[in-house]
Amino acid sequence: NPGESSDATYQRFVLNPPDDSVVVKVNWNHNPWFSEVLNLERQHMLKTDPDAYDWVWNGNCRKISDAVIFRGKFSIERFETPSDVEIFYFGADWGFGSDPTALNRAWIKDNHLYLDYEAHALGLELNDVPDLFDTVPGSRIWPIEADSSQPQTIRHVAGFGFNVRSAPKWPGSVQDGITHLRGYEQIHVHERCHYTGQEFMLYSYKTDTAGNPLPVIIDRHNHHIDDIRYALGPRIRGSHRQIMSASQARRPRNGF
Repeated sequence: NPGESSDATYQRFVLNPPDDSVVVKVNWNHNPWFSEVLNLERQHMLKTDPDAYDWVWNGNCRKISDAVIFRGKFSIERFETPSDVEIFYFGADWGFGSDPTALNRAWIKDNHLYLDYEAHALGLELNDVPDLFDTVPGSRIWPIEADSSQPQTIRHVAGFGFNVRSAPKWPGSVQDGITHLRGYEQIHVHERCHYTGQEFMLYSYKTDTAGNPLPVIIDRHNHHIDDIRYALGPRIRGSHRQIMSASQARRPRNGF
């Protein structure tokens, strides 16, 4: 899919194609193997977020508005994962209803966050979670910080040999996580992480009637972003404690 209309590839091959080229727009409705699972996903987005649908499913350009939470902080690209990564961070979000089961792997270098693998599935049975997680290298070796709202799911998946544990939540943990993620110099999303890249393009604040962002996060397009927050939870909690400690240190002893 094209990103913004200013994208160099879009300009070169769609708006101003070479004279000796043939440009054909191919979409989901041209795919003879388009599955029912994908169709349910398509219908859900059409109903809940028509603006995003036009970009994700109709292949039209999307304007990255000021309300997009990670505007200017991420890039979707191809990169190699070095062999000397010391720590991989894994996070999982559990799917139910129309929400997907999601897993991401991340690593950090020089205050840059790299997201190099994802797993994503809708309507996944619990016993099929191991096969999905096994598509992400290292998922059976490294700890997986998972959504704590489903403790029975965590116990079930742990029974298959994964080191999966409940990720703590606290008041303001979502905003703390966003602040932490925006604190990286850049977030690099590997181009194979299709759904993760979509979420970074779409995760937004609500806006007023004039289109100005409000300090209210829309709870949508955030399954992979949530699992990334879980994965980095120990680092986020460390930053949160340091901020709280500094705030308490500045507070006058008489409480005023």
